[in-house]
Parts: sequence; structure tokens; C-alpha cells
Amino acid sequence: MADRGTVDGADSHATAPKAVGVSQERATQAAERTLSPVEVLLGDRPAGVGRWMVYVIATLLVSLSLFHLYTGGFSSIDPHEQRVLVLGVLLVGTFLLHPVGRKRWSDPLPRLFAVDAILIGGMVLATLYGLLATRTAKGAELTPLDIIFGTFSIIAVLEGCRRTVGWETVAIVPILIVVNLLGPWLPGNLYAPSISYQRQLGAIYVGTDGLFGSIMGIMTDYLVLFFLFGGILKASGATDRFEALAFAIAGRFSGGPAKAAVFASGLFGMISGSPNSDVAVTGSFTIPMMKKLGYRPEWAAAIEAVASQGGGLTPPIMAASIFLMVNFTGLSYATIAAAAAVPALLYYTGLFIQVHLEAKKLGLRGIPKEETPKLIPAVVGIWPVLAAIAILLFLLFQGYGIPFVIFNTVLALFLISLLNPGVRRDPARYVLAFQEGGRTAIAIGSVMATTGVILATANMSGLPDWFAMSLAQMTGNSALMGLILVAVIASILGTALPAILCYVVVYVTMIPALIRLGIPELPAHLFAYYWSYLASLTPPSAPTAFTAAGLARAHPMKTAFLCMQLALAGYIVPFAFALSPALLLQGNPLDAAKPFAMTVIAVLAMAAGLVGYKTNIVQRICLVPGGALLLIPDLGLNLTGMGLLGFTLALYSRRMWSAVIANRGGA
Repeated sequence: MADRGTVDGADSHATAPKAVGVSQERATQAAERTLSPVEVLLGDRPAGVGRWMVYVIATLLVSLSLFHLYTGGFSSIDPHEQRVLVLGVLLVGTFLLHPVGRKRWSDPLPRLFAVDAILIGGMVLATLYGLLATRTAKGAELTPLDIIFGTFSIIAVLEGCRRTVGWETVAIVPILIVVNLLGPWLPGNLYAPSISYQRQLGAIYVGTDGLFGSIMGIMTDYLVLFFLFGGILKASGATDRFEALAFAIAGRFSGGPAKAAVFASGLFGMISGSPNSDVAVTGSFTIPMMKKLGYRPEWAAAIEAVASQGGGLTPPIMAASIFLMVNFTGLSYATIAAAAAVPALLYYTGLFIQVHLEAKKLGLRGIPKEETPKLIPAVVGIWPVLAAIAILLFLLFQGYGIPFVIFNTVLALFLISLLNPGVRRDPARYVLAFQEGGRTAIAIGSVMATTGVILATANMSGLPDWFAMSLAQMTGNSALMGLILVAVIASILGTALPAILCYVVVYVTMIPALIRLGIPELPAHLFAYYWSYLASLTPPSAPTAFTAAGLARAHPMKTAFLCMQLALAGYIVPFAFALSPALLLQGNPLDAAKPFAMTVIAVLAMAAGLVGYKTNIVQRICLVPGGALLLIPDLGLNLTGMGLLGFTLALYSRRMWSAVIANRGGA
């Protein structure tokens, strides 16, 4: 069966250059990966489970996307009922796609399937009860059935979360519940009245921050539709088109495949919002090409990982975090997206400069001009994708509701893609696109539900106020020290928690403290998110780095540490915009000119110092701290940093002038 996520060569406007071993790499990965239910049905492939099970799972996945497309465009279904129904479907899908006792959903059913059957049956009953039960007053006393089905729902959510992301996330919930129960016996400022389990269950099961609260509302209103949008983009051949455009722009320059990887992975990551998925899709093509060109395996893997990770920092999706920020801050989507665009630009600037300098350092050439795609055909080929993204951004910045915006964007992309003859010849790819939306939703659904449980229990405990007071005392009310401490804590939490959940935990515990230290709300949120999100590149866990290292057959830890170097701007720019909020276009745009210029110089200087192209050890030692000092809004430190950079420039000029004189003398 052909890969329906790509466009046939016959109808593609431009194709990326070929590389030795690339097709073999992709063929091997395709053979090793587990086929999806729809692929099994379309290709008439055998499966260990019964055919009826394949139909059930495929129908559930496609129906989940269709339901959200309908509610986004036409339906006025009650929000609570929608959240109850969707959570039930997400958990049933989780237990079917991540079964106990089997490595793959398609493996034969073992005896342990009885566990999944009990969970699925119980979740169906809990969902029906949630839809049929009526509560006349908010905060009314829970009935015995509320307690039974509420407790079961929490257990099911935690089990689904355990299967998708592991025990570390699940462990937070019982800890918070026990802390709330034992409040009178806790020391110092942690002392609080005991909160009964029944009261906590009320907050979780019927409260605004629990299972069916605002977090699940983000899932049902926004995220599933965005996942469907990403699935249709892939079905329309966007991946190949991104690659073709990237190679047409950058392929023939020094280190061309690496620069093209930055472009392609960044473009794809903006929409997909999933770094690991981005690495798997684009990395299977770009990593072998970079290795063939002359980059070491660790460099090839790190470039792909950092470029893919940056997609989650770049609007319009930002790995779903932007919708959480809208909910937490009350700011508009347009405000947050505009602010987030500046640090994202600096992130890719830092990466691109290091890629360029390393290529120069190694003397790497680009791809021969005759082997690169033509620019004009590549631009023409990408226009359907650009048109859909333009419609998305235009409607969002006009202030329309996000469900309405995404519905119209998905519809527009679908209609535009039908202009492609390859799409019209292969309509089954859209069935796969709807399945992709459902699968992605299931992958994150239990995490979002667990996030709601954590918010509900944490807000009852008083922990946010305790953390705020403790952080202020530990840092001596220093904003810079507070930022450093939050960065360290977020990095540690991020080794065990998914990025979204890590951000939520930091939001509950640390962001109030940053605001108390004088950091404005939006910079505080973006700072916390950056450091939570980049934990996927940071050792010791670094899942994105390790995924890329596997594709490149590179050393995992060396790749992870190199990722930290290449993602330098992602680690340092948050300090700049937290201490100088004007960098996020907060207020008069002219006020952003100075901090933006200083930050750009800092990023360039530190990148040059880390790569070491045509610089000696003294110059490198001056470049890195000199650039860092420009990020702190202090005149004395800025002048010191400028002095170090000026000294480095003087040494470089002297060496270049000496080389010129020596060449003239030799002549």
C-alpha cells in the first residue's frame, strides 16, 4: 500500500533531491511501524485481533474527528455534555490502542483483555451516567452514584495517562489528594484544614477545573480540530512540499541539507505541534542527507531535533500550549501569538547561525544546483498550504471564535487540496487524515484530563500561595534569581512529565511567584512554557533528541548535549523577554527595538563562541559571557558585555589584517 501521506511524483510540483539510502531508511521504518486500523482495512492486511475489532477502532477514530468537525461548524451541543462524551470516547480509544498485555493494538487478544473490557464497559456506563444525570445546583452534595462513577472516572483517566505517558504523571494526583486530606498535620505554612475526599471529588467531577472543566474544554473546542487540520495537511502532501520549498531555498548553499532541514522541520512543526512526529517524518529524509554531506551523526540528529522542537514554540499551534495560555491569562489568541512570534524567530536564528558556521568550519558544500528543486515550481506547489494557513491566521486575528476558525480552515484546505489531481485520484488519504486527528487526540486526551484533575486538587490545597511565598523568600525577592530557580525546577519536572503537563504544574506552583517578583503575566507564562517544553531536548531524558539519534545511529547523550547547544536561544531568550517585556511587543513597538537588537547580538555572539569558526580559545571565552551579559537590562553589565565583544572583534580584525599582510609579503 502506498504511503498516503505523500503526493505522487506525477502530480507533485517539485520534489526534494534524492539521497543514497533515504528510500531504504523510509522503507525500513514503514516496515517496522505498526499499521493503523484504517491502513489495515484499506490494504486488506491481516491483524491478530478480529476483523470486527479493527472496524470498531477505525470507526471510533474517524468518528471522533467527524464529530468535532460537525460541532465546530454547526452544532450548539451543551459544553458539559460534549466534554463528558468526548472524554468517554478518548478513554475507550486509549484502552483499545494501548492495551494491557500486548505490545500493539493489533496483536491477538490475551486473557488480560478482560481488564480492558472492564475499563471500557465501566467508562461507557460512566459516560451515559454523566450525560443523563442532572444537577440542580452547582456544588450540590454528591449522590452515591456520583461518588461511584466519579471515582471510577478518575481511576480510568489515570490508567489511560499511565499507558500513554507513564507513572510519573499519574503519581502527582494521589499525592495532591493526600496533601489535601492531611492539611492539619502538615508543617509550617503548609498547614491547612483537611479537605475530605468527597469534597475533592466534587471539585474534580463537577467543578470548573476538574475532569470536565476548562482544560477538557480546550481539548473539545480547539485541539481535536487542530489535530484534524494537521492530518489533512499531511494528506494533501504538505510534508513533501515543505521539503521541496526548503531545498529550493537553501539546498545549494554551504551546508544546504542542514539548512533545508531547519526550514522544513520548522514549517512542518508549526502545524503538527509534535516534535517526535516531526522528527520521524522529516528526519527520515533530512538526517541521511546531512550525514552524506559530511555532518557527524550527532550533528545531523541534533539539527533535526532542535528544528523540530522549535515548531512547538512557534504560532499558530505551539503544541497546544497557546490555548492553555489563553485560558489561564484571559488574553486574546492574537496577543499571545504575536508575542510568541518574536522569541520563536530568535530561536531559529540561533540554530541557523550555528548550522551555517559549522558548515563553514567543516568546509561543507551545498547540493549541486541541478539536483535542487526549482524555486518557482516549489513556491507554486506550496500555495495550497500557504493559503490555508493564511485563512487560519486571518480569521484568528479578526477575532472569530477558534472552533469556527478551524472549521472553516479545514474546509478550505480540503477544497483547495482537491485541485491536486493526486488527491482526487486517492480520496482514501482523507480517511487516513480523519483517523490521524482521532489518534492524536487519543494520545493526548488522558493527559489533558489528568491536567484538569491536578488543577482542581492543587487549587484547593493552597499550594500555589505557599510556593509563591517560599520562592520569594529563597530568592531574596530577586527577579533574576527567581527566573533561574523556576528554570531549574521546570527542567527537572520536564524530565518526567509531558511538556503540557509540566507547564501546567509550573503554572500552578511557580508562575504566581514570578508575578509576585515583578515579572508581567504573559512573559512569566512564556518563560515557564519555554523551559518546560525544552526539557524534551535536555538530558537525561531528552526524548526528541533520542528519537533523532536513533534515526542517525548517533550517540544519544552526545546528541542531547549538542541539542542544548543548538537550542541556545531557546534557553537564554526567555530570560531576555522576562526581564525586558517590551521584547514581546508589549506596549509601544518602538520600545522593543533596543532589547531586540541586544538579544540578536547576544544570540549571534554566543552561537559564534560555541561553534568556534575562525576563533581561538580566548575569543570564544569572551563571546559567550559577553553575549550573555547583553540579555540583562543593566547598563553596567551591558557595557561589560559590549567591551568583551569589542575586544573579541579587535582580536579577530588584528588576526585577519596580519593574514592579509602575510599574504602580500608572500606574493
